[in-house]
Amino acid sequence: MKYIFAIIAILALIFGVWYAASPYIALSGLHDAAAAGDAKGIEEHVDFASLRASVKSEFKARLSAEAAKEDANPLLATVGLALADRMVDGMLDNMMTPSGIAKMIKISQDKAEDVSAVVAQDEQKPAVDKFDEWEVERIGLSEFRLSNPNDRQNPELIFQRDGLGWKLSNVDMTHMELPLLQ
Repeated sequence: MKYIFAIIAILALIFGVWYAASPYIALSGLHDAAAAGDAKGIEEHVDFASLRASVKSEFKARLSAEAAKEDANPLLATVGLALADRMVDGMLDNMMTPSGIAKMIKISQDKAEDVSAVVAQDEQKPAVDKFDEWEVERIGLSEFRLSNPNDRQNPELIFQRDGLGWKLSNVDMTHMELPLLQ
């Protein structure tokens, strides 16, 4: 009986460690792959089909909402939405690939290096890791959300469980102001 209790306690401990640490391990793997520009590594941590579908539906919903606000000709708005719909599909199909994500990350890293060079010249401003303020919010056993509550202009990244690991499957931008849509 002692052995059964010990085995159950060990299994509960292993589950607790997995539950607490697995999101951070997944984020570390995705961060490392992104920093290296490793398209294959990024592909291991992102469910691109789900991500593409969610981002497309979000963009299309935002476009429709913006078009509905306008007091323009309804026929012209319908034609504009149809054209925008095709453009969004093509643009996101090309961007939401492992190599497309790697390129976007490389471009943002280059810009960040330029900014950090300027900041380094001004010694009064301390360097701050941009990801220190991000928080992981668990949503049951199969999902977690990565968000920055102090900066609402960043998207919330939603990860779904994939076996014992995690994959980025959705990006929530509903709280953001998108300059392209204004």
